[in-house]
Amino acid sequence: MRPASLRLPADTPPALWWVLLLPVLAAGLLVHWAAGVAVLALVIIQRARPLDFLTSYLMVVALGSFMNYGSGQLTYEMWILTAFLAFSLYCYALSRRWDALVIPRTPATTPLLLFFGLTLVNYIRGLMIGNSARYAGLELIGILAIVSCLLVSNRRLSEGQIRAAIVWLWMMGFGHFVLGAYVYSVIHARTIGVYFEPVPGVVSMILFNFALREPKRSRVLLWLLAMTPLLAHQFLSFTRGFWFAIVAGVVFSVAIYVGRGVGVRARARRATLALAVLAGVAAIGVIGIGLGLGIGKIWELAGSRVASSTGTKYTFESTSNVVRLVEYFHVLDLIVEQPIFGHGLGYSFLVREPMFFKLLEQWFTHNNYLLVTLKQGLIGLVLWVWMLIGFLRVGLNGRNLPNLAEQSWCVGAAAVVVYCMVYSLVMFPLAEVNTNFTFALAVGAAMRMTATDTIALRWKGRRSLPETM
Repeated sequence: MRPASLRLPADTPPALWWVLLLPVLAAGLLVHWAAGVAVLALVIIQRARPLDFLTSYLMVVALGSFMNYGSGQLTYEMWILTAFLAFSLYCYALSRRWDALVIPRTPATTPLLLFFGLTLVNYIRGLMIGNSARYAGLELIGILAIVSCLLVSNRRLSEGQIRAAIVWLWMMGFGHFVLGAYVYSVIHARTIGVYFEPVPGVVSMILFNFALREPKRSRVLLWLLAMTPLLAHQFLSFTRGFWFAIVAGVVFSVAIYVGRGVGVRARARRATLALAVLAGVAAIGVIGIGLGLGIGKIWELAGSRVASSTGTKYTFESTSNVVRLVEYFHVLDLIVEQPIFGHGLGYSFLVREPMFFKLLEQWFTHNNYLLVTLKQGLIGLVLWVWMLIGFLRVGLNGRNLPNLAEQSWCVGAAAVVVYCMVYSLVMFPLAEVNTNFTFALAVGAAMRMTATDTIALRWKGRRSLPETM
C-alpha cells in the first residue's frame, strides 16, 4: 500500500485523459490553435458518445461550415477537416459492419450518382490536361461533401436524433452570428467570406418549417426567436443574395404548409400570424443590432442595397453589378469554347477587375450554374439541375408524413434546396464545403425518410440488418 503522501487526490483525472491531451497540445502548437480546439472537442464528445456516426458527422458539418477560403491557411484547415471526415467514415464503417452502403431509391439518387461519376471523370481529365491540382481538389471535396448525403441516408433518424441535430445546427448558426457581428463591430463595414456564409440562412429554413408545424403556440414563439440571430446574421451581411434566398425559402415553405383542401384557411391564418411575429421579432433584432454596432440609418442602408440590385449605372452602390456582368460575359465566352464537356475541374481564368483594372485568377465564378457549365459543360449543367430538382422532390415527398418532426424536416430540406438554388444565381454556395455538409445533412436525412426502397451493397454475405442500424 502506498504511503498517504504518494497517493493521488481522489479527483485526479484518469491517466487516459492525460494521454488524450497530448494530441490536443500537439495540434494546437504544431498546426493551429483551431486544430487544438477541434481535437479537444472530438475527445470530449467521443467520451460522451463513443464512435457514434451521427455525432461524428455533425462535427464535420460544424467544422466544414467555418472553413475560411480567404485565410491563407486553407490547406491546414482542409487537412483538419479531412481528418474529422476520415474519423466519421470510420464510425460509419463500425456502425454498418456488414453493409458497406445502403442507397435509398429517391428522385435524387440517379442524378446524384451520375453527377458524381461525371465529376470524377472531369477531375481526372482536368489533371491530365494540366489544370491546377489544388483548385481541382477544392472542387472535388465540395462535391464529395454533397455526396456524403448517402452516408446520412443510411439511417432513419429518430425524433430525438432530429431534435438533437437541430440544436446542434442552431448552435452552429449562432456561432456564425457571433463571428459576423464581432467582425462588423471591429471594421464597421460590410464584408464577406467565412464571416457571412449561407449556413445560418440554410438552418433558418429548417427552423421555420418546424415553427409552422409546431402544435403548441407557446413553442412557436420559441422557434421564431431561435431564428432571430440567424436572420440577423443574414441581414447584417448586406448581401442581397441572402435576402432574396430567404424570401424565396419562406414563401415556398408557407405555400407548401398552407396547401389546399380541408383546413386551408386555418393553416393560412396560422402562417400569417407566424410571419407577422417573425417580421416583428426580426425588426426589433435589426434595430438592436444597428444600435449595438453603431450602424446609423440601417433601414436606409438596406433599402439602397435592394434598390441597386438591378442597377447597371456605374455608381458606388451598383459597382458589384458591373463587376459581375464583366465576369459573366467573360465566362460565357469561355463556355462557348468547350460547351459540351467543359474545361475540366481545376480550370482557372483571368478576369480584369473593373475598379482597379487588375488581372485576377479565379477558379470560381459568382454563379453556381455558370461554374458547373464552365467546368463540366452542358452535360454537367443538365445533371446538376436534375439533381437539385430531385432533392427538391425528395423534401416535398415528405410533406404528408404522419410524424410532424419528420414532416417538418423534409419540407425544411426542400426549403434549403430552394434557398441554395436562388443564392446560386449570384454566388457558388454548393462549390465550397461551408454549405455543402449542412446541405447534405438536410437532404440525406430526408432521403431516408421518404425512400420507397433501398439497395444494400454488402462486402460480406449476411442477413439484412435492421433499417435503423
